[in-house]
Amino acid sequence: HYHSVPFGIPAIDRNYTILSEKPSEAHFIFDPAFTERILSFEKLLGARNMSLSFKNNKFIIYARYAHNFFEPGHLLNPVTNKTIIKVMSEIIALEEILQALKLNPYVGL
Repeated sequence: HYHSVPFGIPAIDRNYTILSEKPSEAHFIFDPAFTERILSFEKLLGARNMSLSFKNNKFIIYARYAHNFFEPGHLLNPVTNKTIIKVMSEIIALEEILQALKLNPYVGL
């Protein structure tokens, strides 16, 4: 049975609903480093909304956004240096999230 976990962090409480079978453990996972990286990643993507899931030692991010990650450019909108920098920034931000999780002893990834 899942319980809602309030965090007292306005950016998290306003934009996310955190559900956990073990609310006390959710606070260990959503430490300040992880929370900061998630909020930065969401802003960088320009996501309309984002969902995160931890299940069976897997971490899943679902983000609704306007562009296609698999086609950063096309015939009418060619790839430019700005496009490449944006894609690389998104990859680096995602890697920072994964590093924060790997360093967190409570996650198990």
